[in-house]
Amino acid sequence: MQRHSTLLLLACSIALQLPLIAVAMMPGMGMGGMPEEPKAAAVVSDVKYIKCGVCEALVKQATRKVKALRKELKPGQQVDESAIIENLELACNTAKPDGQWITHYDMVEDGDKIKLVDTQQPSKCNTECATIARACSHH
Repeated sequence: MQRHSTLLLLACSIALQLPLIAVAMMPGMGMGGMPEEPKAAAVVSDVKYIKCGVCEALVKQATRKVKALRKELKPGQQVDESAIIENLELACNTAKPDGQWITHYDMVEDGDKIKLVDTQQPSKCNTECATIARACSHH
């Protein structure tokens, strides 16, 4: 009887863990078995056409961020250099708040050029966003 209850207890514990193991082993599945959203791929060949525009946009964003950091300070205080560096290190990562500015930009063909247009509102990060983020991180 003792052995039967031990085996039953073992079987129950394995059965309770099985859904968690199955979810962990399913490729492309996130928490709770929900499919993970695929990340859009950057168009590497477009990077050379937008890198100057991305650099200009990055400088504008960095300037806005430093101004915002200054507003949070008391009179006479200076912005901590490490805070600026931290913000800049995350500025090209669209998954982080400091990189969300990238989602505001659209790539528009203008003859044989591609220019960046600030839409003034965030959008889902698809191929254009991924391309801008790649140009940003490879400046």
